[in-house]
Amino acid sequence: MELRRSFLLITAFAIAGCGASQGTGVLRQPTGSDATPTPTASVGEPLSDEPIPLVRDDRLQTAFTYDDGLVQLQEPSGNDSPKVEALNAVAAFHVTGLYADVVEAKSPQVFLADYSNYGRGESEDTLTASPAHELIWVVRYTGIPDHPAGPGPGKPVLHDILALVDAQSGVVQTVMSDLPDLKAQAPPFATSEDAKAKTGR
Repeated sequence: MELRRSFLLITAFAIAGCGASQGTGVLRQPTGSDATPTPTASVGEPLSDEPIPLVRDDRLQTAFTYDDGLVQLQEPSGNDSPKVEALNAVAAFHVTGLYADVVEAKSPQVFLADYSNYGRGESEDTLTASPAHELIWVVRYTGIPDHPAGPGPGKPVLHDILALVDAQSGVVQTVMSDLPDLKAQAPPFATSEDAKAKTGR
């Protein structure tokens, strides 16, 4: 079963020292009439009850999820320490040039999280996370106008823009445009055996 994807993925951006190198991601950058618009009142308002991640000392304290739980941000282990500083993670995102015209005047929320992505399986009974339980810096901008997934240009809506940066290497693993789940969702079943154990079938 093809999984619904409501976010944009950009991979293989790396930062080394003060410089960076771009990988071979295939996502088309919006240009011309397709470019991400300047924020205006006409694109709507953020969800009035949009959840806010609970962060203490730059570390996520409770689960925060996207895409019906396929993207899992969890509290990192107390033993996990980043090798990359938060400011370097933000710089790595800016090097990609993604959403530059709409985030440059905004200040992001930056925090450490345990990251797993279950969006690469074939069915909900056989999903496995890739990556799984990696320590990342979340660089989160809110209220950014972007076009929703699907056919046609669509009307821009206000999304979160998140850059997920490997906290050990500085690699920008993913840049996604989405809204968080109103309530954090549990991870999907990782294997069919787990599914049977959970459901009794």
